[in-house]
Amino acid sequence: MRNLLRVGMTLVTVLLLFFSCQPDQPEKYERPDWLSGKLYTQITSTEGLDSFAIALNLSGYDTIIDASGSFTVFAPTNEAFNAYFNNHPEYTAVSDIPGRALDGIVKYHVVQNPWTLAQLQSLDINGWIDKDDPVNNEPRGYKRQTVLQEDNSKYWVNVISGEESITDSSQANDYRMVYRASRKYVPLFFDAFLDLADIEPNDYEYYFNTIYSPGTIHYAGSRVIGEEIFAENGVVYRIDELVEPLANAEQLLKQEHPDYSYSDFLKTIYRYARFTENPEATARQPGYDQGLDVDDLYDLTFPGLTFNIQSELTGTVTSNETYTIRYHHGVIAPTDQALDKLFREVITEESGYPHWPDRNSVPESIYQIIVNAHMSDEPVYFSDLGGEIVNGMNDRVTVDPENIIQKSYASNSTFLGVDEAIVPRAFSSVTGPVYLRPGYSILRSALERANVMPAIKKQGVNYSFLITPDGTMSQDSSLQVVTGDNYPDGYIIQSYDRSAEQFVSRGQSDLMTHFFNHIGTEVPTGAPSKEFIPNLAGNYIVFDNAENLVTGGLSSTYGYNGDSTIFLTPEVLDEPTDNGTTYRIEGFLSFPETGMYSLLTSYPDFAQLLGEAGFIDSVYYTLNEIVDGEKYTVFVPSSEAIANSGLDTLSRSELRQVMRYHFIKGDILFTDGRQSSGDYPTLRVDESSTIYQTNYTAIKVDAKTDLLEILNDDGSSYYPVAENGDSTNIMFSEDLDPHPQRTNFVTKGVVHIIDTVLVHSSMAE
Repeated sequence: MRNLLRVGMTLVTVLLLFFSCQPDQPEKYERPDWLSGKLYTQITSTEGLDSFAIALNLSGYDTIIDASGSFTVFAPTNEAFNAYFNNHPEYTAVSDIPGRALDGIVKYHVVQNPWTLAQLQSLDINGWIDKDDPVNNEPRGYKRQTVLQEDNSKYWVNVISGEESITDSSQANDYRMVYRASRKYVPLFFDAFLDLADIEPNDYEYYFNTIYSPGTIHYAGSRVIGEEIFAENGVVYRIDELVEPLANAEQLLKQEHPDYSYSDFLKTIYRYARFTENPEATARQPGYDQGLDVDDLYDLTFPGLTFNIQSELTGTVTSNETYTIRYHHGVIAPTDQALDKLFREVITEESGYPHWPDRNSVPESIYQIIVNAHMSDEPVYFSDLGGEIVNGMNDRVTVDPENIIQKSYASNSTFLGVDEAIVPRAFSSVTGPVYLRPGYSILRSALERANVMPAIKKQGVNYSFLITPDGTMSQDSSLQVVTGDNYPDGYIIQSYDRSAEQFVSRGQSDLMTHFFNHIGTEVPTGAPSKEFIPNLAGNYIVFDNAENLVTGGLSSTYGYNGDSTIFLTPEVLDEPTDNGTTYRIEGFLSFPETGMYSLLTSYPDFAQLLGEAGFIDSVYYTLNEIVDGEKYTVFVPSSEAIANSGLDTLSRSELRQVMRYHFIKGDILFTDGRQSSGDYPTLRVDESSTIYQTNYTAIKVDAKTDLLEILNDDGSSYYPVAENGDSTNIMFSEDLDPHPQRTNFVTKGVVHIIDTVLVHSSMAE
């Protein structure tokens, strides 16, 4: 303990020396010449602090704060002790408080190093704030480390084949003594911090059940009374409430209550416990140097969870203690009954859907989602309730205040006990079948590696999500999960490339594009013969309602880069999703990789006209006047229509105008009636253009189900483009990835073959 105190004091001293070098820092505390007496002496001589002086004496801390070191003492008044006794009728005097409890109370009121009122309100993780420093000009550091360091913790474990799992003592075959790496921290609330953190006074009052008083500092649930009381080795503040040490999240989950328990949630968290030997901490134990038998000490972490529930250190970098002064977390703990209801009504087949048979069959990844859905990187305050809270799964969730049965400000998090569990968005969105139904483990692993969940969990949208079961992917080797200790996260995703006849690794970007291609941003209505649903990758999913088939614009193939055609029938999965529909398909979609130039030049007669009109650049294999990245709809006259058109009599400039009239720029028009009817500008330069402004002639289109009706200026029918199998809705794409070894094809247009040449009325004249 002595070594730990020395290490902690040294660290804080170094930090304070560093902070003192910062510009515009609060004035460093220096002992005034007129002071006589150290902290304990000042406390005994200050009116109204008699009870705390007795507590210091009984705990033995009177000699400590009067002997060496520098401290800040937040001393509860006699009235504060009397209020404490009223709330704890088992005690009538300080001497009645058991020694261990009294020791904790005393130490929790002592903070290492002296802090003036200004200094308490002028710190952040980078030291004293500086108004001229844009990254360190706000007092966001609101917690301070007390001198209370709890004992190392004993965890009973069951060790099988080197794997450790936390259990109760009756089922354990070993134990782990976990090193307590840090002292307890205490939060201080003051006006500037509340403003910065967007915390309302009632947020503070909600957790501490006391009125927030502007203009002063609140030490946890107490209020600082008056000014500093300086001593030779520190500062004393009088506070109006006795502050019991704040429990951390794990300690709150372990507490027993007559009507409810969080034991099931705690057991779920314990699934992810990892013990790591700490030889340095082991060697610092008393007696180790003399060869005495001491416990091996371990560090306990929870990889994959939002934060370590037992750790007093918080923030994104817990190896740096200074982060803790700013960062705090949140726990929304479901009771055993609430967690059981989540399993029964959502996760297992008791829900009425073909989900997991029982709890024992639920994969670890599902349990991990459940835990993180009930945690948060940020504290949860009263003003957050009823609104959106971002949890550890990056879901935006709502907690109904009516469901809260316990509220506590823990030492490392805010803590809300609830009798209604949070349903993770992974379960309630279109990904529900992937996570809740057996047979999609490969897809789950690939989805998580691709990191597409944030996009597909959105609310207020209507996705079409096409998923493929494990059985199909195992059979054709289109996706495989390969585990190994040398792989990131313990696994990689690979596919058997049937063209190259070898397995290839699938990286995050590649997988993301793959899945985005299978996520439509709309749901088909079933009315048109074919529906073209835009997907998240910039392509289109084609639902052939007449044939009950689905494609990506090209025929699907067996396996990854296969050459044999397969036909995919979309099967709607009955699932209570709230943002779309999930479909099962026995394979994957294929999407166009043919560019506009290649597609249009595959129609020889039309290509010849384009060449004669000056559209084709045969050196660079591009089309003049076509803008990269732009969308187009192209009407391509059939060979017969071109032969009967008389276009061979036109001059080059006249022919160019005719060709331009067959290109709609900026829109992709399909025959499914999803586009709006109206005027669509072509590439043809209109006669109304001037030297100051170029106008483009528009084609008037009436978009109907299975029909694009091209209209005359008076609204009468000019030419009907009806859905006609392979002669309409022919998509072309553009590779947006400049890297020669990668591809990212995105649909940039559509071609419709028509049996006429489009001629504008001004040209006909």
